[in-house]
Amino acid sequence: MKLLLKINEKLSESSGFRGRILSLDRYFLLDTGENRTLFHLSEGVVIEADINSHPPDITVTTTEDELKGIMEKRINPMESYSKGRIKIKSSLMDKLLFSELLT
Repeated sequence: MKLLLKINEKLSESSGFRGRILSLDRYFLLDTGENRTLFHLSEGVVIEADINSHPPDITVTTTEDELKGIMEKRINPMESYSKGRIKIKSSLMDKLLFSELLT
C-alpha cells in the first residue's frame, strides 16, 4: 500500500510526468515472493486491481526489503537491477516508466 501512495503522490506532484503518462494504460504485477499485487495505471492514476483481472504488461520480481530500500532511496535501483536483485519483465519503454515511478 505504501508503494501505491508513493506512486500516486509522485503523479500528483509532477505535472510534467503526469502529462506524459496520462494516456497510458498499463497493468503491472509486483511479486515479492510473499505477496503478488496487480496495479493498474490509467488516466494518470494507479489503483490496485484484482490479481486475475488482466495479464500484466510489466512484471516486477524483488523482495520487500529491496523494494523498500529503493523507495527510501537507500538502494540505487540501477545497481539493484544490474545485480539481479530486482527483475523487470516488460518492454524497454515500460521498464523506464516503472523506474521513473519508483524513484
